[in-house]
Amino acid sequence: MKIINFILRGLLFIVKEIISFFIKIFLLLLVIVSLIGVFSAKKFNKEITIARNTYVEIDFSRRIMEKRTNIPNFFNEREISFYTIIKTLNEISRDPSVNGIILKLDRMGLNYGQIEELSEILQKIKANGKKIYAHTTRMNNRNYWFAIQADKIMMPPSASASVDITGYYLELEYYKNFMDRIGVSFNVIHVGDYKSYGENYTKSRMSNEFRENLTEIYDKIYKDFINDISIKRAQNKDKFENKILNGDLVASSPQKLLEIQMIDGLIYYEEFKRQFGNNVISINKYMLANTISPKITNRNKIAIITAEGEIIDTKTRARGYIYPEAIITDLEKAKNDISIKGIVLRVNSPGGSAIASDIIANKVQEVGRYKPVYVSIGGTAASGGYYISAYATKIYADRNSVTGSIGVVSLIPNFSKLLDEKGNINIETIKKGNYSDLYSVFTAFNVEKAQKLYKSSEAVYEDFLTAVATGRRLKKEDVHKIGQGKVWLGSDAMKNGLVDEIGGLSKCIEDLARNLKLPDYSVIEITTVSGLNSFFEENVPFANLINHLNELELNKDYYFRPMKYFPYDIK
Repeated sequence: MKIINFILRGLLFIVKEIISFFIKIFLLLLVIVSLIGVFSAKKFNKEITIARNTYVEIDFSRRIMEKRTNIPNFFNEREISFYTIIKTLNEISRDPSVNGIILKLDRMGLNYGQIEELSEILQKIKANGKKIYAHTTRMNNRNYWFAIQADKIMMPPSASASVDITGYYLELEYYKNFMDRIGVSFNVIHVGDYKSYGENYTKSRMSNEFRENLTEIYDKIYKDFINDISIKRAQNKDKFENKILNGDLVASSPQKLLEIQMIDGLIYYEEFKRQFGNNVISINKYMLANTISPKITNRNKIAIITAEGEIIDTKTRARGYIYPEAIITDLEKAKNDISIKGIVLRVNSPGGSAIASDIIANKVQEVGRYKPVYVSIGGTAASGGYYISAYATKIYADRNSVTGSIGVVSLIPNFSKLLDEKGNINIETIKKGNYSDLYSVFTAFNVEKAQKLYKSSEAVYEDFLTAVATGRRLKKEDVHKIGQGKVWLGSDAMKNGLVDEIGGLSKCIEDLARNLKLPDYSVIEITTVSGLNSFFEENVPFANLINHLNELELNKDYYFRPMKYFPYDIK
């Protein structure tokens, strides 16, 4: 491992030196473009007006992040935060100049929680007399579930437009046989019968507990899918389900969907847009015209703080990670701002480092003594993602949000056979003291070492149970019954006490304001993430390679240490 780390550090140094020249040039160009962009944006804002009978186009193939960046829109207009979408849709619902919305759903990346919340807002928009249209060249379960909120669903009249509406299917790779062949072994310490992380390294097949838990989750999501479509599209439930189970809608065509009235028309997108004349504008132009992000002057504010990604205990510029320093800074900023009356912590995380989760949870508990902290669970707040939520004043989740996974796991790799039997590399050691080689990946992992690590993980699990029991005002033994690594959907999590309310980010904010008795308030998003760094890493030539090398360095923390982690994406 030292050799690998040395090589990685060497590569990192070389790459940084190579791109430093590019970055210096890029910085100069950035300053010039920034000045041009600022003046252009100001001029652009003045020129945009919303005419009557306007339709707002929302392209969901663009990146929709829970956490916004500090990058100006003219640098990265393809990216938009989830809360910005919510805020804009609510503005549209009240705007008399807007007749409706056009949803472009190619390559849509929304998770089930986001689909559920946006669907509720679209229903409010329709209730205000506005029309909603959906168009896609790729119809699958996820975007069809969202598309059914539209008055009309359109697809192109082409057999090459894909249609794949199915039951559910999941593939998980199990590596034990391969690892045995190359001489690499993994030992996994689980605390919780349903804590499945790492079992694909130690088993050749899926455990009964994990299969049972996953099947239960997928069955519930599938049942909701069938029910919602049967109602919205006036389909006979049994006949529709038979079509799905028989594979009639797999590798199918738009023409087939039109025949069974699952869509409403066949037309190419550009032809469809021309029907509205010049009255279609993008959501970006609509936001600019309506100054969606003005300077907030209201003395009563609710702050949104987003925790999205895997939880690590090391500061990083890489996106997709949560680390204590950033969340603590955001929470402290909200706590010390007297105009901020309450905090919404938006969590979308499968967890990660146990110690980092504990540090963040402790800060949430501390800030909660000064101001109410409500948690809004996005697609996932499982394991460490739930741990950092446990001390919240109230927890909200969508019915298909993934949560729970209260358990602890440690992953211990061993490369001794690979080096000795396969590579003919001899490892010489000098040792003093029992267990001084506990974290070596080259020495045998015996029962005594396993017991040592199990006791450590067991203590971490006890902390987890205590935190949930304290935060949720439950008995510790009851938390253990619903814990043990078992995963729950939001609807079941509310029944067992892990969640207070079913609802998305909007409901969470509205309820917090209502409970605080705020007649008038503003919502702000707090972020300490450097948008400029993210912009460099994603757009400067070769800079994203540094990001990937940093990820390799960060992932080494997953070995030996107790983890609160649910590593599977429920799709």
